[in-house]
Amino acid sequence: MHAPTLVIQGEDDEYGTVTQVETIQKKIGGRCEKLLLPECGHAPHRDQPAKTLAAMSAFIKTIV
Repeated sequence: MHAPTLVIQGEDDEYGTVTQVETIQKKIGGRCEKLLLPECGHAPHRDQPAKTLAAMSAFIKTIV
């Protein structure tokens, strides 16, 4: 069984790359969506809490 997954990363993440997100998306083996937030660093929940929470809420609503 695979769990639906939302991968959120800031476009300006100093530790992660878009390639890492795309690799996760390819290897997850199920539904996996990505969200790359502009003007956001390594911690989307701190850098852009409203957008992060809105994206998480919308994603969760699609799976319940």
